[in-house]
Amino acid sequence: MRVTLTRLWARILHIGDISGKLMTLIALPSAIFTITVFFNEIGDVLTRPDVMADVHSVGLRCGPAIDRIPAHVTDRQAYGVEQCNEATLSAWVKLDLENEDAIDRTLASVALRINFPKQLGLSDTPLVWNETRLVYHILENDTQTSQRWPWRMMLLAAGQRVPLEFDFRAFEKQNQIVFSKFRDLILQDPSPLSGVRIPIEILGRFPGSNDWTVLGSCKIPIPKESVDRKRQASVIRALTRRCS
Repeated sequence: MRVTLTRLWARILHIGDISGKLMTLIALPSAIFTITVFFNEIGDVLTRPDVMADVHSVGLRCGPAIDRIPAHVTDRQAYGVEQCNEATLSAWVKLDLENEDAIDRTLASVALRINFPKQLGLSDTPLVWNETRLVYHILENDTQTSQRWPWRMMLLAAGQRVPLEFDFRAFEKQNQIVFSKFRDLILQDPSPLSGVRIPIEILGRFPGSNDWTVLGSCKIPIPKESVDRKRQASVIRALTRRCS
């Protein structure tokens, strides 16, 4: 009887050992995944936000939107020229914002830093345009118009990627450029803009920090043929190129 009980106890221990190992094999991947996710979240809390901007295109243009022309205006061309003459240069930027962190991130503000080549005579130092609006394209009665809304803080969920269009303008006087100076470069033949590549950076600021972080960058290539085509337009109010 004693032998039988001893063998039975040994068998129970053996079965328990096998069962425990099986349970470990089953639970281990889940445990590793949980620890990894938790570790990533802890790491993201302790490190700077990993939010990236993938820039698609940039349009350098006069500040006012001239989509809607008042009914009393008879000379549309003259109206467009007049509106852009004293307007400041702005940049409309199409991009994707992506939060690559495992936690939500809040983007407090965004801005554009642009560095015009010195031979253009527009600015000897990089300019920061931090007056930011979100651009929405509205289709009304088969006519597309643009609406722009002042920037508000944006919450980006973990792993979220969102397409956006921004209207960046210079708030500080020292960062402003009159649009007519840029237009004059287009009208020159040959144009100093031909073959130029203009570097830009998208900047972001997060809650709790006063420093700008570079979210993305690109160069705006301006080939000669693009400038030549634009010079033939009756009203010049923008030059848009894809980023590279």
